[in-house]
Amino acid sequence: MKDRMLPPTPRTVTGAPPRTSPGWLVDLLGRGPQAVEQWWAGVGRTPVVGPVLEHDGVDVCEVTFVAQVDPGPEQAAVEVMVHLNGLTDHHRRDITPSLMEPVPGSQLRHLTLLLPVDGTWSYRLVHGSPLDRHAGASREGWRAVHLAGRVDPRNPRRLHDGQGADSSVWSGPGARLVDGWPDAGSRHAGMLVEREVLRDDGARRPVWVLGAGRLVLVIFDGALWRSLGIVDALAACAPLLPGGEPPSLVLVDSIDHQRRALDLTDEARLGALLGDALDVAAPVLGGLPDPGRVVVAGQSFGGLAAALAVVHHPQLARTAIVQSGSFWYDPDRPTSPDQRGPVPGRLARQLCDPLDLAGRRLLVQAGTDEGEMDSQALWMVERLRGLGAEASFDHWRGGHDHAWWRHGLVFALSQLG
Repeated sequence: MKDRMLPPTPRTVTGAPPRTSPGWLVDLLGRGPQAVEQWWAGVGRTPVVGPVLEHDGVDVCEVTFVAQVDPGPEQAAVEVMVHLNGLTDHHRRDITPSLMEPVPGSQLRHLTLLLPVDGTWSYRLVHGSPLDRHAGASREGWRAVHLAGRVDPRNPRRLHDGQGADSSVWSGPGARLVDGWPDAGSRHAGMLVEREVLRDDGARRPVWVLGAGRLVLVIFDGALWRSLGIVDALAACAPLLPGGEPPSLVLVDSIDHQRRALDLTDEARLGALLGDALDVAAPVLGGLPDPGRVVVAGQSFGGLAAALAVVHHPQLARTAIVQSGSFWYDPDRPTSPDQRGPVPGRLARQLCDPLDLAGRRLLVQAGTDEGEMDSQALWMVERLRGLGAEASFDHWRGGHDHAWWRHGLVFALSQLG
C-alpha cells in the first residue's frame, strides 16, 4: 500500500474554516421572516450542502449549519456555536469564528463554512447566553464546551461516545466511507462473550470476545467500540475483509482515563494487559492465537499502544492498525497540545536503538486536522521502515475523531488480505 498524503484543510488566519454567505441564503434572508419560517418548516435535514467549489487548491462545498433556539424572553441573547471536532480546536482560544449569526425575526441561527468534500467530522451545537469567547483558553473551559454540546436534531447521522453522549456527523460528498456502520449504535453487542482481566492494581478489566474468523482483531477502548456497533459493522463489511469474513474480536476495556493512560503508554504494562486479554479470550477463540494472526488496533493512546505491542511484544501480535497514535507522548516532556512539536516522543527514542522489526506490519493513519499528529505519524513510518518493518501512512480528512476512525479501521483491515 502506497502512502497517501492530502493537502491541508483550508483555514483562515484565525485557524477556522472559511465562512461564506451562499446566494440562496442571502436571497432567503432578504425575503423576510415569513419566507424563512416556510423554508425552515420544509427543511428535511441539516446541515444544508451547497455546490462544490475550489478553495486553496482543495475541493470544498458550502455547508450551512442551522440551529433553533428555545423561545422565551432571553431568546435574543442566546448564542450558538458550531463545535467541529478538530477544526474548532484550531481557534479554541477565541471561538468567535464558529458562532452562528441570528436570523432577524426568528428563533434561528445560521453559519455557512467551506469544508472539504472528502472530509468527515463529528460536531455538536453549543448554546449559551452568552458564550464565553475564550472558553478554550483552559482545559476546564474547553471540557465545559464539550459537555454543553447538543446533537443537531435534524441530522439523523450520530455517533455514540460510549459514555452516554452523542455527536452529529457530517461527511462530504467525496468522503472515503464504508457502508455498514450503524448510526444508532450496536444492535448485536450481545453476541460478544464477556470475560475479565484482573490487573495488578486490583481493577478488573472487562474483555468482550467474539470468535468468528481467522484473523483476531484486538481493540483497546472496548466499551466504546462495542457501543459504536463494531459487531454489526464488521459483519456488514465482510466482503471487503480478508477471506470475506469478519475477524474474531477481542475488545479490551480501559475502565477510566487514568488507568487508560497508565496501561497504554508503558510497554511493560501494555504487554501484560494484552497477554492476559488473549489468555482469557482463548477459550472463545478456540485456543491462544498465533501472533501472526493477531491485529492490534487503537486510537490516540490506543494507537500508541498498538505500535508498542508490535514493536515490543511480537510474541503476542505482529500487525498493528495505528489511528492517530499519540506519538508525542513522553513522560519527560510537556503534554499540552500547544507545546508538542513534529518530532515524536519516547517510542521514537526507543526506535533509535538497533532493532530488527522484520516481519512486523504497521498501518498508520492520521487526520489532516490533528495539529502535528500527522507529521509525527509520517516520521514514525519512515523510522519503522528503516528498521525493517512493513509500514504505511494513510492520511484522512478529519480531526481526532471516531467519525473517520470507524471507516479507517475497516479500510485498514481490508488491506490485510
